[in-house]
Amino acid sequence: MAKVKIFGAPGCRVSFQLRDFLKRSSVDFDWVELKSDDEARQLPGITDLGDQRLPVCEFDDGVRLYRPSVRDVAERLGFLAKPALQEYDLSIYGAGPAGLSAAVYAASEGLKTILIERCAVGGQAGSSSRIENFLGFPGGISGAELAERTRRQALKLAVKSFSSRRAFTPNLSTENQAEIESSERWERGNPGDSGSSDFGKLQTLVQGLGQVESLLDVTKKGG
Repeated sequence: MAKVKIFGAPGCRVSFQLRDFLKRSSVDFDWVELKSDDEARQLPGITDLGDQRLPVCEFDDGVRLYRPSVRDVAERLGFLAKPALQEYDLSIYGAGPAGLSAAVYAASEGLKTILIERCAVGGQAGSSSRIENFLGFPGGISGAELAERTRRQALKLAVKSFSSRRAFTPNLSTENQAEIESSERWERGNPGDSGSSDFGKLQTLVQGLGQVESLLDVTKKGG
């Protein structure tokens, strides 16, 4: 049974963002495309396809979220746990293949490691249907499966992983520790972020930021 059902109108950008996040996070979900006002009205509180409360996310415990952000859904799924420690030996920004690999190697050496990702574990590679140039998989592997396998390995080694979190830019103090503060570059593309800082002092910083996607502001015109 799917953990989440998403009900939305065709071409809805918010619906696409939510589906993309869930797919890249290996969360089972059903997408229900509403094709008429009558179908939309089957949802409690929704009047038609143009209702600003769409899309609606329904979870397997019956809870519904109306027009949620990615962060809202991640929080509901339990992805936004607070860090257990006030200080970490190593902080890695970006949970693509490079960041995940660095986390595994660091944790295996006994370093207290935290892995921070603004969207979904796997990064850009997580959305790839086939990766054939990654070490150890001569037959190839999907990006989502690679990300999930590496994530499980990192968690087994006690890496603390936090997705859908605002990332930060280091501000080196006199003790040469990275005290983190908000970064506008990472705030973009993370809708619904509260903007609060969740992390403490970090001894060493590794950045595997990859690409930052931008959405074109294209207005649909008739004619």
